[in-house]
Amino acid sequence: MTRRRRGASPSLITFPGLVVHRHGRAGGVTLANQSHGTLLEASDDVLEILSFFREPATVASFFESFDVDPAILDELQRQAVLVDPAKLGVLRGGLLQGAGAPFGAKTYLRDLDTAPRGRDSTFAIVGAPFELGVTCEGGARGGPREIRTAMPIGTDPEGRFPATLLDVNARRRVSTEGVRVLDLGDLQALPQEGLDAVGARLRHVVDAVLDAAMVPIVLGGDHALTHFALESVFAKHGPIGILHFDAHLDLNGTAPWLNHANVFFHALARPEVKALRQVGVRAYEVLTGWERVIPDRRLSWVTAREVGSGLSPAQVLRGLPRNLPYYLTFDVDVLDPQVAPETGAPVAGGLRVEQLLPIVDAAARALRIVGADFMEVATAPTKRNAAAMATGRILTKLLLARCRRTTLRPSKLGTPRSPG
Repeated sequence: MTRRRRGASPSLITFPGLVVHRHGRAGGVTLANQSHGTLLEASDDVLEILSFFREPATVASFFESFDVDPAILDELQRQAVLVDPAKLGVLRGGLLQGAGAPFGAKTYLRDLDTAPRGRDSTFAIVGAPFELGVTCEGGARGGPREIRTAMPIGTDPEGRFPATLLDVNARRRVSTEGVRVLDLGDLQALPQEGLDAVGARLRHVVDAVLDAAMVPIVLGGDHALTHFALESVFAKHGPIGILHFDAHLDLNGTAPWLNHANVFFHALARPEVKALRQVGVRAYEVLTGWERVIPDRRLSWVTAREVGSGLSPAQVLRGLPRNLPYYLTFDVDVLDPQVAPETGAPVAGGLRVEQLLPIVDAAARALRIVGADFMEVATAPTKRNAAAMATGRILTKLLLARCRRTTLRPSKLGTPRSPG
């Protein structure tokens, strides 16, 4: 490599703690970023690059100093050998660890750009096993594992569903061609870190998913984590709508800190939110601190009683602007506790799965969903987790909503015949 002149403003830095193993007379080196689980074999020339970026330096200044294929620098960034110095606080402890039982194709964040994609839709699962924003102990940290385990139908190792499914409940055949699901694993839990630190790492991952033109699906975890996924969506898409399924409004503005009970109070403080439709709400709420949000014209409710009275999916979604991208956020306590008891704040009088499935299906077909999360599923005291099973069905409905489907003729449905 030919050394030239060095620039100034920071852009990349060699990852602190990078392990470099020299191969001696054989030549070459092995670069290991142990906190990110990356291992890269390279020539000895890479040591000059690492030396150049020992302190923060711009990519432009590097190319003024060295004649190197840009793809080499790209690979070093992909393997977390070189990183953005502004993100060291987020990256230093590592980001993700593989799920014990992934749903979809097991994929590393560094491989998103080269991962196999669906022709029509590619979803990326991100687990966030934390409850740092709760006001009571709910057990939601176990949610990602519980939901993955309870998914009603699996994918192959490439993240593809079986080519054709029979949706018995809807009496139709579904062609899943064009849909791909990737599983990035779970955010790592680091000792004594708070909600803001976890949120910064979640945002970094969701940013990467959105930059790869995929749809992030966050499995929580408590509902406060939605705040950070929304921050990523705001940055990528600008004005959005939010479709929120919950027993609670989560609009309590009295607490000065972000928590699971005020995440949408914070969302409405953002001008990017153009519509917030809350579905299935029914809890009693203390009005203190609500002076700002109640008259907000962007906010609308469809209560559990109204859904139960027979509103159609089209009526539930009526009035939502169709020219916006939407973020769908699902708190499992929208379901009745007899259906989904494994959650931290159950409220009697909730919805049934069969009421929610057509609403989610209609929303995913009528609206452009650019991100979603499924929150507040707690660990079950028994082997069967009813809340996770219900969430798995609703998540599957979202993943397959835009697939081509064919309504089956009555003779093909096993329709009961009249006696005689």
